[in-house]
Amino acid sequence: MTGGYGPGMTTPTSPAGKPILGRKRPVPAHIAVYAFVIVPFLALLAAVPLAWGWGLSWLDVALAAAFYVLTCLGATVGFHRYFTHGAFKAGRALRIGLAVVGSMAVQGPILHWVADHRRHHAFADREATRTRPGCSARPRPPWPAASGTPTWAGSSSAT
Repeated sequence: MTGGYGPGMTTPTSPAGKPILGRKRPVPAHIAVYAFVIVPFLALLAAVPLAWGWGLSWLDVALAAAFYVLTCLGATVGFHRYFTHGAFKAGRALRIGLAVVGSMAVQGPILHWVADHRRHHAFADREATRTRPGCSARPRPPWPAASGTPTWAGSSSAT
């Protein structure tokens, strides 16, 4: 069965053979996603000048920035790299810390996040699920990874 991914691409199917990604998101749901992202940001932009000096200071801005970075790291390093892919080993305290700050990112329960992301990788690592025309499912950057390991085929050493 062909889907909306481009010419010659097929829709990923479940083990039962039913299409998983074959239908598009309804327009009201699409609009709701944008509203839930844009409206709070616009409200923040409107509230900052009104509250500055009365209930908002540079300390509040610094705390917001610090917690933003912390929760981003919790979601990317904790939920994604550690809990989903097991990319590194961590002691008990670090595991608990990553779970807590990842949960502060309000992306749902850790078990659901990990299960959904593993399900995503079951299909996203295939050529049929490219999201942008001309991009391969696994882009290879022209520079070595942080570990010094070459990331492109045919390389013999990291530069």
